[in-house]
Amino acid sequence: MAHTIVGIDLGSHAVKFALVETGFRQSKLLGTFAEPVAPGELPLSERQGEALRKGLERLPNEAT
Repeated sequence: MAHTIVGIDLGSHAVKFALVETGFRQSKLLGTFAEPVAPGELPLSERQGEALRKGLERLPNEAT
């Protein structure tokens, strides 16, 4: 049975996502995308958190 794994990279300019389907003896990259971290005066962690939230909303149902 295949499983979808989500890799997340919290960067200072963007939060990057990679979706990988893993199964018995094989893996397949399903796709990648990025959500930009908004510029501003708020702390970086808060701006990253907002980009992370937006990216998580874009994930397909089988990945959540």
